[in-house]
Amino acid sequence: MAPKKPPATQNRTGEKKTGTKTPYKRHGRGPVALSAMLPKIAGKALRRRGFAEAAIITNWEAIVGDVLARESIPEKLRFPRGENTGATLHVRVSGAFSTELQHLAPLVVEKINAYFGYAAVARLTMAQGPITRARDAPKRKTVPPLSGPPSPALRQSFANIEDDNLRASLTELGALLGKEND
Repeated sequence: MAPKKPPATQNRTGEKKTGTKTPYKRHGRGPVALSAMLPKIAGKALRRRGFAEAAIITNWEAIVGDVLARESIPEKLRFPRGENTGATLHVRVSGAFSTELQHLAPLVVEKINAYFGYAAVARLTMAQGPITRARDAPKRKTVPPLSGPPSPALRQSFANIEDDNLRASLTELGALLGKEND
């Protein structure tokens, strides 16, 4: 007698599950790290640019080191037609650092191949250009601290709160929001 097939299951939208596994595992309804979902989210766009794997972009700093990562960024990965080894990695390099990277190219190729575990990249090509990163963006301005103590009326409005830390925080927040007149 043939074994029974398990009944078809449905996801939250009512569609049948296909049985393909996602690259990340959810436990309950908690948040999922964006880095775990990046290959699925950006996969199509990255494949158009030649990146079969998003790992070379997301882990560039871990692959080449902090100094090289600050001065360079991978742009395109081109494999020979029908091959999945011996690719050319196109890298954008800031300013005169391209000369330094040119000397370090064999080491960078070796590091990339060691990271992937096979000879994925055969050579680097470099182009000079500006390197912009999210961490280089200007930071948001912070709210200046209170210039003086909160007014007695504001302190009186939060006097019935027993927790000292909560009362102090609410008083400061009220002063920052300009609720002293309420």
